[in-house]
This record gives sequence, C-alpha cells and structure tokens, in this order.
Amino acid sequence: MATRTIARIDGGPLEGTTGVVYGQGPLGLMTALALARNGAEVETFAASPIEEGVGFVHAAGLFEPVATSDKRQKPWLQKGLEFCEWAKDDPDWGLEPRRVLFMSDDSELVRQEWMTALPSYRPANEDELVGRRRHGAWFDTFVIEPGIAITALRRELKALGVRGRPASVPSVKRAADHA
Repeated sequence: MATRTIARIDGGPLEGTTGVVYGQGPLGLMTALALARNGAEVETFAASPIEEGVGFVHAAGLFEPVATSDKRQKPWLQKGLEFCEWAKDDPDWGLEPRRVLFMSDDSELVRQEWMTALPSYRPANEDELVGRRRHGAWFDTFVIEPGIAITALRRELKALGVRGRPASVPSVKRAADHA
C-alpha cells in the first residue's frame, strides 16, 4: 500500500492569503487541507482535541451528496470521488470502496443528476427490489472511517504547514438565566 500525499499547488489561487477554520472535525480538517493545498496559510481552532471530537469517535460515513438543486453538487461529487479513488490505496485514509443500492418509492429520487452522472450508476432490477422499495439504483462510492483517517489528516496538515490549537468556546446563556 502506498502513502498518498497532498501536494501544495505552486502559485495556487490562494497564495498570500490567510485562512482560519474553526472546528477540527472531518469537515474542518478537509477544509483546512483544501485551503492549504491552494496556497493559503491556515490555522485551525477547536474546543477539544481532534480525537475527542464527535466526528472521530466511532464514526463512519458514506460518501454521497445530499439531495439539492445546487448545480455545483455534480462537480463536487466527482472531485470527492476522485480524491477517494486517489487515496484508497493508502490505509491511513481509512477509505473502503462500497457498492450501494439506493432505494425509494419515488422514481425521481433514484434518477437524480448527481447519481446518473456516476459511471457506475445502474438502475436496480425488479428481482433486486423484491420486498423492498419500488425503485432503486446501484452506484459505487466509498465509506470513510474518520477514526482511521485522522492519521493521514494529521500527516497532511503538518506537511502543508497547517497550525492547529485549542480555542475557548464562549458560553451561551439562555434569556431565562438573565431574568
């Protein structure tokens, strides 16, 4: 298995800028990586150490977008799947390929643009849906295990010069507390 390393883009579009990411969960750290890769100097802040965050404790996630009419969804999905394909041979990323059967009683939901754009998309046949929903489609995606991926995230954040530190979280008082 090969170590997959994210390279900074020389002359990236964010070179000379500074970015701050509040939150060191999976989304915050991937955002920090994307900013740093594109040339920004980045610092992350979090209320608790990474390994204690809800996104890293006993979590796993299926890589797929949510239903939205946002036209950027299709290219984002493609880029995300390209990243997963690139990183899957590095065990530190915690990625596992999965074939998914997406089911619904609404025929339109199994023919969404993001889904049909996938090269692996295939409508489910009647035999595959017996005793289940009325409509379905198969596609290939990935499951990420953040508790494993933290190893690669830490390695890449360090290599790209992303600084991280704890931050105090301001307390929120309810109106009733002031009465």
